[in-house]
Amino acid sequence: MATAPTKTRSGGPIIRAAILDPRCAAPPVIRRLYAGTEWCKPHYLDATLSEGKLDSFDIMVLVDSELPCESNPGSTSALLLQTASQWANQSAAIVILTERPSAFECLVAPHVCLPPNSPIELVHGTMLGLLATRGLVAQIDSERKRMQGLSESLQRHFTSIDTELRLASRLQKNFLPSDVKQIGPARFSTLYRPCSFVSGDIFDVIHLDEHHVAFYLADAVGHGVAAGLLTMYIKHAIQPKRATPHGDEILPPSVVLSMLNDQLASHELHDAQFITGWYGLLDLRTGRLEYAVAGHPPPLLVGHDGTIRELHGEGTLLGLAAGQSFSNETTQVHPGDRLMVYSDGLDHVLISHRPPLPGMPELHSGIPELLRKPTIELFAGLEWQLDNAPGSLNKGDDVSVLLLDMNRAGE
Repeated sequence: MATAPTKTRSGGPIIRAAILDPRCAAPPVIRRLYAGTEWCKPHYLDATLSEGKLDSFDIMVLVDSELPCESNPGSTSALLLQTASQWANQSAAIVILTERPSAFECLVAPHVCLPPNSPIELVHGTMLGLLATRGLVAQIDSERKRMQGLSESLQRHFTSIDTELRLASRLQKNFLPSDVKQIGPARFSTLYRPCSFVSGDIFDVIHLDEHHVAFYLADAVGHGVAAGLLTMYIKHAIQPKRATPHGDEILPPSVVLSMLNDQLASHELHDAQFITGWYGLLDLRTGRLEYAVAGHPPPLLVGHDGTIRELHGEGTLLGLAAGQSFSNETTQVHPGDRLMVYSDGLDHVLISHRPPLPGMPELHSGIPELLRKPTIELFAGLEWQLDNAPGSLNKGDDVSVLLLDMNRAGE
């Protein structure tokens, strides 16, 4: 940047002006400057400019001419714009003598366009005004560069976070069961739609022995990294069996949820960090289903005869306090029956009105028919409903479905 200008006898600054003129016909004001003034030291510059030359002046005066001349047969406007752009990088000021100010609208440096026949007093005042604002402009430019550096730093930071979240998403999906899992007559299918990279939903199907399979769905309140970490804890904390002197003992669902609740409560989670859950134990020989509920939406049981009902149970949220009890419920699942366990992100798609429990909720129009369709059509219909529901562009919650279909004989 140029050093501060020296003073005239009257106390005003002596302005070091770089003049870029195609040398065709200099306007009168330029001739006045070269004739000599107390307040201006003009210096003519050709088109070949170095950074050092630019740094030694306070003001640049560009003389615009629409027509090329013999000594400068190139495009005058292109030459001026190129030179002005170089000057702009120094955060200096430019006075442009032109009849076409719109040609210089692209300049970002402080500049003023004046008619070529402007009086020298107007040019002098314009230069003084530009010099007076140069410090502020330099300060703004410095702040702009600082903000640009901060933006680049934040961009790198967000890129790193994005990479880590994508990795976390892939790892979390690896912990989930495959889309379809056939265990004896039981066919399990899953639908998984996290609202962000990592989900607060976790589900699994566990083949315990030749005759028993356990399955569950848990939903950590909220979504994102905190909820995702809770789901990973749940995945490893659930204990469907325990070792005894006589071999492994398969635990009832109520005991499984009670043990999980005590483990979560022992960590004294924040009040907002709690979990809903549903856990089922199916006897593959008889179709007997034991289950327990921890504040989770009741699953829908679609009978082979087309009837639809909910499976209710008693149990509070997981992780609030140790020593909570959960009721152990039992029902029968027949060949051709379907059980749909889902997270509450699907509630608004399925249910239009819910009366006090244990009353059967009122389902949206078309949902009963959809629940009876083949799995592929069912999931496609649910996803269509999710994508076309009001507010679907702003996903508010994770959606997970764990579907059990009991095959008929011979299927």
